[in-house]
Amino acid sequence: MNNITRRRGLLLPLMAIAQPLSVLTTRAVNVRAGPDPVFPLVAWLPQGEPVRVVGCLRGSKWCDVVSGRTRGWLHSS
Repeated sequence: MNNITRRRGLLLPLMAIAQPLSVLTTRAVNVRAGPDPVFPLVAWLPQGEPVRVVGCLRGSKWCDVVSGRTRGWLHSS
């Protein structure tokens, strides 16, 4: 199951999106400085945390997200 879902409970599509999308984390997740586990950890978000998806890398499960004043990358699997 994906780490992020739409507020209506549908799975977030794994593709680039045109405008920010508000979602909730479905489990605790790490937010990284870049789209790879080698990048430093920026934040840890608990389950149910609202985030805004700025966009996702096409052909990848990494999404650029904003939560409060934190911005970083989240893996959506």
